[in-house]
Amino acid sequence: MIIYGLIIIISVLTIIQKWQNKSLMITNEKFVKPYQYFKWFFIVAPVAAFIIFAILFSTILTGRFNERCSHALIILVLWLYSASFYTQAIFFRERKYNLVFGIAGMSITIGTAILLTPIDRYVTLLNNFIPIGTYILGVIMLSVHYINQFLFGRRSIIQGR
Repeated sequence: MIIYGLIIIISVLTIIQKWQNKSLMITNEKFVKPYQYFKWFFIVAPVAAFIIFAILFSTILTGRFNERCSHALIILVLWLYSASFYTQAIFFRERKYNLVFGIAGMSITIGTAILLTPIDRYVTLLNNFIPIGTYILGVIMLSVHYINQFLFGRRSIIQGR
């Protein structure tokens, strides 16, 4: 149950971070193109991962289908959150708050992803309590990710453009 709370806290932290940075602009010309590539990656990566996992789960990894699907969803979104914290820390580091918040969020998210990566530990910590709850949590986390990308990600372009 503690892990559910930790994952919910991570989701709230991503919302807070994006909300704090919604009015910030990238002021350095050399960061504009890499930031746009990262934004594109954050939108396309989950779709590509779902296609790859669908192929893997239907051909090679046939056992424990429900556990593997929810595990893949949760771990995918945790790594996306970690990369999002990283980009916010790097591209908006003028404010020390962004740097500290990004590094702290990235550390918590990476630690949680590493903790939950072995599927047996994931099943013990998350999936045994409420099996359908992991799907609900994963969909909510993915929704928060896309909301952050579409609502707050578009405003962070260079000033004057």
